[in-house]
Amino acid sequence: MGKTTTSIHIAVYLAAKRGAGCVTLGDTDVNRSALSWSDHGGERVPFLVTDGDNVPRFDFDADEDPEWALAIEVTENEKRRDYLLTEVKNLAERLKAAGYWEGRGKPKKG
Repeated sequence: MGKTTTSIHIAVYLAAKRGAGCVTLGDTDVNRSALSWSDHGGERVPFLVTDGDNVPRFDFDADEDPEWALAIEVTENEKRRDYLLTEVKNLAERLKAAGYWEGRGKPKKG
């Protein structure tokens, strides 16, 4: 339910904040939707999308830079499960604390 779209939007946001080429999205979903999307976007995609098996290792301290640690976690989980409402709310609070904003509706095309 929107995991690929959410991951892509977070990756775009982080790439805009950190700079093109500083964000990698590991697509471990069996459908490889993010990889397909990035293939269509070509040069316009401001971040790297990998197949999930070849995600580069980043040398940094997650305790010193929790926002960057959260950015690296922008990946789809092949082993899906239903999340509890409390887990979703906790993640939303973590994203807000990292500087994300809450909005309604779908993003504009383009």
